[in-house]
Amino acid sequence: MKTYAVKLIPVSAFQSFPSSDTLFGAICWGIKRLYGNDKLQEILKQLDNFSPPFVLSSAYPLLEKGGDVSVRCYPKPIRAGLKTADFEDIAKKIKGKDYKCAMVDVITKYKKLKKAEYISESLFLDIINGLGERALFERYQKKDITHVGSMLMTIEEYNSIWKDSNQHVYMMSTVQKNSIDRLTMTTGEEGQTFYQPEIYASNIFHLHFLIKTGDIEFLKPVFKYIEDKGIGGNRSTGKGRFK
Repeated sequence: MKTYAVKLIPVSAFQSFPSSDTLFGAICWGIKRLYGNDKLQEILKQLDNFSPPFVLSSAYPLLEKGGDVSVRCYPKPIRAGLKTADFEDIAKKIKGKDYKCAMVDVITKYKKLKKAEYISESLFLDIINGLGERALFERYQKKDITHVGSMLMTIEEYNSIWKDSNQHVYMMSTVQKNSIDRLTMTTGEEGQTFYQPEIYASNIFHLHFLIKTGDIEFLKPVFKYIEDKGIGGNRSTGKGRFK
């Protein structure tokens, strides 16, 4: 079995980054529509027998510029945070600042680092190869690492993909919807409403997910089907469309 990266280019707003179970459900519907229910049941039985024909990840950010430069991101690993002694030691090494001010500065910056949800592939590999939490923060403090939205990347990656850009990498908005009574087909006397998130992507913001399979040709028509039908919520209103 080989592992492939499948790129998702947004062509409409979407509710969230598709999770692995959402992608799995979309693929299963595609298999049923294209290959029939018997084929889908055969695949589901293989899953029950712990011999899946494919396994896949959730969708993660992918920044691309002109097709030549790309920064692929993965979830930031969950690790133990720095200890008080680490903060004190780092603060003492900051020159030209009062110790208390330095401590506040260090803790504030570390909180920003912890809020990052995704990291670039290069940083992900550095962590796998032994980059510790303190070393990561010290690189962040020296501005060798920076933020783009909820993503962490090296300053070199930032300069290659995002420097001088005056747009958001993506924007999240909350959209008001009306709740419809299925019996009367109205919003009711009180006009019940609810709210849903929507994500609007810039032209360099894409997503990608990983899929491991021994037969990628079997899945390519399924991806084309999903391209037509959409992924996630509100597909019937044109949301969740990807190329």
